[in-house]
Amino acid sequence: MDYKQAKAIGEEFIEEIMQFCERCELTGGIRRKKEYPHDVDILIIPKGPELFNFAHKLNSLGGGGKIKQRMIIPYKGIKIELWLSTHSRWVVDFFVSTGSEKHNRMIAGKLKAYKYHLSVSDGVILDEQKIPVAIASEEDIFKLVDMEYVEPYYRTMDKILQAAPRNTDEEEEEPFI
Repeated sequence: MDYKQAKAIGEEFIEEIMQFCERCELTGGIRRKKEYPHDVDILIIPKGPELFNFAHKLNSLGGGGKIKQRMIIPYKGIKIELWLSTHSRWVVDFFVSTGSEKHNRMIAGKLKAYKYHLSVSDGVILDEQKIPVAIASEEDIFKLVDMEYVEPYYRTMDKILQAAPRNTDEEEEEPFI
């Protein structure tokens, strides 16, 4: 399935669930404008009082079982990967769910080198003392590792080399992880 088809299906799915959500965004390969995404990633903040109705709607769309932080729902010939978030973890979840997986591992490695820890399961970046770092935007994540902001389209390993560290005074570059 090509980008346009996957995006249209993702937007249609969002229309189906939007009434149960405070916030809803396409992420993953669609946000990165991948030519042939293998799935549709959608990050949402469900409305608290609507959670039961939301679960019922997901079941009617092909999802089954319990509401979890990440769910796979087959929908119109493509896999929808639904990421449930909260206001406090939105930015980190938005960043992680956008990917790519290799890009996320590279950033996690750089964060570790700068004495931070990316906790995907908690949707937070922690400092050395395990205290959550205030992250207001994706740009803040890149600033933590002295990188310019990288647009989602470039967050693949073949394109990531275009994101050079801001600090050019260092003699030795850190290796990509």
